[in-house]
Formats: sequence, C-alpha cells, structure tokens
Amino acid sequence: MQKISRYQRAINHGLDLAYHRAPIRTMELEQLKLVIFSDHHKGIGDEADDFRPALPVYRAALEHYHSQGHILAVLGDAEELWKDAPGPVLEKYAALLELENRFHEDGRYWRFWGNHDDEWSDPSQVEKYLGEYFDDLKVWESLRVIIQDGSQRCGEILLVHGHQGTLISDSWGYLSRVIIRYIWRPIQRWLRIRPNTPATDLRLRRRHDVAMYNWAANRKRLVLIAGHTHRPIFPCPERIARLAEEYALIKELSVDRQELTQARVDLQLARAQQKPCYFNSGCCCFNDGRITGIEMIQGEIRLVRWPDAIGQLQPEILDRLPLRTLFEGVAQSAVPLPSTIAELQEAE
Repeated sequence: MQKISRYQRAINHGLDLAYHRAPIRTMELEQLKLVIFSDHHKGIGDEADDFRPALPVYRAALEHYHSQGHILAVLGDAEELWKDAPGPVLEKYAALLELENRFHEDGRYWRFWGNHDDEWSDPSQVEKYLGEYFDDLKVWESLRVIIQDGSQRCGEILLVHGHQGTLISDSWGYLSRVIIRYIWRPIQRWLRIRPNTPATDLRLRRRHDVAMYNWAANRKRLVLIAGHTHRPIFPCPERIARLAEEYALIKELSVDRQELTQARVDLQLARAQQKPCYFNSGCCCFNDGRITGIEMIQGEIRLVRWPDAIGQLQPEILDRLPLRTLFEGVAQSAVPLPSTIAELQEAE
C-alpha cells in the first residue's frame, strides 16, 4: 500500500471539510450553462495589481457570458486582499462589479472565497463591503452541483478554490497576509514584478495538483474543479497528445531549462491521471493579459482561453469533453499518484 504523505493528509482533511460544508444545487445536464473563472487578484490599479492587464479581456468575457445566459462562478481570489484593504480594491473595479451584479440580479452568480480574499468568509465583511455592489450576496467556500440526465443521476461536481489544507494558505493565512501586504507588496511595486505565471513554484504546484487529483480519484462519480495554482488542468486524450508535441518541440528548440522542466512535468502528470476527476480553471491574471476558464454548455465541459489565437475578444476552445463521457470516466477506480515529481518522471 502506498504511503500517504503528510501533505496529502492535510489536503484530504481540508477538502473533506469543504465537501461536507458545501450547499447543494441540482442541474440538468443538457441545460447546464456555466462558466468558471478564478484567481483574478484584483488590486488597486498600481504596478502590484496583477489583474490590471486582463481588465479589458475579462470585461468582454463577462458581457459575452451574460448575453448567452451562463451562470458565472467566481471561484476565489477575485480580490487581492493580502496586499490591499477591501474598500480601495472594490472602488477601483466598481464598474466591473456592476457587470458581475447583472448575473447576480438574474440569479446566475456563484461567489466563492479563496485564501487571498478570505475576508469574504465572514458574512459581516461581505455585507460591509460587497453589500455596496450586490444585494443579499452569499459567498461560499464550496458548492456541490448534482448533475442529472433526466431521471438518472450522472454524478456531482465539487467547486472550491483549492487552498484547503495548505499550511501557508489555509492554516497560517493571517501570517501570510501580513507578510505579503507589508513586505512583499512594496518590493513588487518598486521592482515592477508580476509573479503570477504558471511556471512559478513548480514543485509546490505539482505536489498540490497531485494531492487534489488523489483526493478526487478516491471518490466515484465526483469531479473536482478548483483554481489556486494558476495552472489550467484539463484531463483528456487530445490534451495529452498536444502536450507531447509541445514537449518534443521545446526539447528540440529551447535552451530554457525551466521551460523544458515545466513542459515535461505537465506531460507526465497528464499521462499519469487515470480518471478525468480533477480540473483547474487556471487564472485571470496572466502577464500577457490572457485569461483562462472552464465552460459547461451543450453537454460539454471545455477549457477556454480569452482572447483567441488571433487576439479576437472571444473564447478559444483549447480542450473539450462530453459531460456524459466525463461522468463515465469518474465512475471507474484509479490508483493514486505518487506524491513527488521525481516518482512521476518517465525513463527517457
């Protein structure tokens, strides 16, 4: 029997609590229209504001999904409250919150709190600050979405930010917030550093992805969708093939060892997953102003990127999978993944 690491046990405990505390919604498979975005990290518009480059793209995405009748799920870390106080951040992006409020007024808005905006775990703080923009807003830690296909229950989706169980982000969240707000933020502004790239903290992120996958793989007919790591995860055969092509090209042409390592680990992790049970929406604060998210529409789940490949303000579908195929896949058993990157590496 594979030994469970201390990190895995902590993630298991955090996700177990989030699962049991989650409210439940039931949705019909063919009628489901949902878009999930996470990790905006909205600041106050200065050099330390990681969301600023993505503002026009995200605004266009909101207008598109509202007109198409989607539910909007904001999956945590929408505001960067480890660096800034809530009032100035919300004031800076008041016009954007008005767009999100259109979803709320239509009953199509799901708000979650993450580790960088954990003030919203307190209903009194939600009312004090977000209450200026949203009437009677509930902000959840997690949500269970039961998917029905007529009279048949296909399975369920757990939506959660994904920091649950991590030491710095969850257990020591207050200390981390103080350090970032009063030490890191001035340094970031002075040096004009934008650290929120998918390649940052490769070992930690991959360990976290493995732990999240293992928690979900131990449950039947459950799909876990999270954010937090800023790295999109979308398990499907087409993505594995594309990652293999990308890795071969980078191996041939690139001299950047970090880029090569990132590509290799992405491929190894994708190949190792036996069940399509863990998805990650990526983030809305990539350095180039692009955003990624997950759509569910027309009986499919899709990984999308804004803008598209030629820069048009519309979604580009990177990967897609029928929801029925997805729930057939998560009904199967799977062997847990090893906890370290080294153990995932293939002999070359």
